[in-house]
Amino acid sequence: MIFDAFQSTAFGLITLSIGMLLFTLFSIHYQRFYMPTSFLCVFVICTVTLLIFSDSSGSFMSPIGELATSFQVVLLVYTVIPLPLYLCILIGVIYSALFELLSTSNVEDIDIPGLKVILHLGIHLLGVHLFILTQVRQRKTFLKVGQSLLARKDLEMETQFKDHMIQSVMPKKVADELLKETVELRRPSGSQDSHYRTSMNKEARLSSAPSVPNVRKFRPFTMNLMDNVSILFADIAGFTKMSSNKSADELVNLLNDLFGRFDYLCGKCNLEKISTLGMVLQ
Repeated sequence: MIFDAFQSTAFGLITLSIGMLLFTLFSIHYQRFYMPTSFLCVFVICTVTLLIFSDSSGSFMSPIGELATSFQVVLLVYTVIPLPLYLCILIGVIYSALFELLSTSNVEDIDIPGLKVILHLGIHLLGVHLFILTQVRQRKTFLKVGQSLLARKDLEMETQFKDHMIQSVMPKKVADELLKETVELRRPSGSQDSHYRTSMNKEARLSSAPSVPNVRKFRPFTMNLMDNVSILFADIAGFTKMSSNKSADELVNLLNDLFGRFDYLCGKCNLEKISTLGMVLQ
């Protein structure tokens, strides 16, 4: 009967452990109920170990083994289980007190109780230290990840602003070609092996090719052939006289409003703005 009771208890503990593991790994509700789950885990661990320590019929562990196991449980509460610091201290102190009350160790040395108190105090101080170090490391990691995400978001916003500015200044085909080249430059290169092979092939081609004079190469030109095209020039008459009696802010706002209206008319009439040269629109 005793063996059957031990079997049923062990089977129940194993089932509970597997259920908690599956709940923490595959359940979306764990983030909402992680505190009750942590309390349940601590309760099971502390109850099982204290029942083993309180067995007066003959424990399978030595007194040193029982003390080491209690220290391991205390450190487990401080370092692994996600609980606030004050709860970890409270649970650890209660567990240490219950361990000393329920322990069945019979040691004649009178200096042992004071030594055990010092050992328990040292383990709790070590647990608090490890808890604080873990929290500091996690918070630093969180700050670094947050800063990297903010920097990435700022970079994306700047890229969108620059792309919008290029599209508003240049013709659509030229702007698309320039943005395409920019995207290709931003794209990360391949592995080091592929880069090494590419550089070696390039060097081999250069060594096998006949020597040519060092000619300065310009950037590639973008040219599109169009038939039956008329180019319209829009000039602001009297711009110099008008700008002489206006402040810089007023002049910039006026030009911004005029160029915006020209862009609206170009889009409405299916025209393509080639360039903006000072106060001249083509």
